[in-house]
Amino acid sequence: MMKFTKKVALEVAINAIENSALPTWSFTEGAETLSISKAEAIEKLQKMIEQLDAKSNAPKKPTKVQEANEGVKDIIKAVLEGQAPMTVSEIMTHSMELSALSNQKVASLVRQMVEAGVLVRTEEKRKAYFALAQG
Repeated sequence: MMKFTKKVALEVAINAIENSALPTWSFTEGAETLSISKAEAIEKLQKMIEQLDAKSNAPKKPTKVQEANEGVKDIIKAVLEGQAPMTVSEIMTHSMELSALSNQKVASLVRQMVEAGVLVRTEEKRKAYFALAQG
């Protein structure tokens, strides 16, 4: 289902202006009135769409938390390297940095690593074990 975004709203406004029989549009605030031609209004709205597109396509740099999480993920990979599959609790006991974090935080990062294909998850007797993905 399509969302009614700012871009869609601007395109609707452009369409309405293009299909309007009025040659100019006016806006009154207090004692002042601004008269705008169809071409000026459409040009301004198209420029606003271009600015929205530029903003949404701009490269986004990671936040400080995301950068810190990447460091923690590197520690998790180092702990699992050459080891048998481990639970999150076992992973945490193998590193001082990880043991300082909450189990929930480490489990969340491990889940992200599984989704990214860095780790594999196996279950034995209803307990989740994690190991480095092969290849």
